[in-house]
Amino acid sequence: MKEKRNTRETLAISLLVISLILITTGTSFAFFNYSRQGTTTNKIETGNLTFVYDESKSNGQGIQLTNAFPMSDTNGKTLTSETEGNVFDFEIRATTQGADINYEIYLTKEEASDLNEDVVKTYLTKVTNPGQGGESETAVIVEPSKDGVNLYSSLKKSQVPDLNGKEARTLYQGTVSKGETGYSESYRFRMWLDSGATGVNQNGEWEYSNKAFKVKVNVYAQNEKLPTPLDA
Repeated sequence: MKEKRNTRETLAISLLVISLILITTGTSFAFFNYSRQGTTTNKIETGNLTFVYDESKSNGQGIQLTNAFPMSDTNGKTLTSETEGNVFDFEIRATTQGADINYEIYLTKEEASDLNEDVVKTYLTKVTNPGQGGESETAVIVEPSKDGVNLYSSLKKSQVPDLNGKEARTLYQGTVSKGETGYSESYRFRMWLDSGATGVNQNGEWEYSNKAFKVKVNVYAQNEKLPTPLDA
């Protein structure tokens, strides 16, 4: 009887050992790892991002004053390309995804300019329905002016990165918000001789005779915030 009980105890202990082995073996599968190098390229492509500065509506890359006569701001703000020619139309178009585009419109004076900056007036407007019925303009307020009209010499100095040492003057800084699919803004720039340019030289001649002032209208754009223009 005692021998049978020992046999049962031995069998029970053996079964317990087998169970422990199975439990231990089963637990070891929890540490199983699998790894395989992929063969297919997974990629993310950015959406469309375009920025266009279109000056096709104007001749050349800027405007110029040559042998111009002084005029009031009221007349200067209504100049047309047909009457005076001191008008420059251009357009900015953009499509963005994922990030804003910040842009600056700025002026660079040509080296051949010999007219004093203190007598040259500038004026930038946004044009609605350009060249169509119901065309209208809204002045772009450029510091320090309150009505958009400034002397060239009072415009702030541009700090855009690609000037290569040249001096430029800021006209406007704008932003195309991310997600824009058809941004379009039309601009019109005018330039005229200040009505106060009435001085005479030592010979009794009008001191601004046979003088010229030439500028190019430029646009710079980037995703990051634009540098703030400096005081003139």
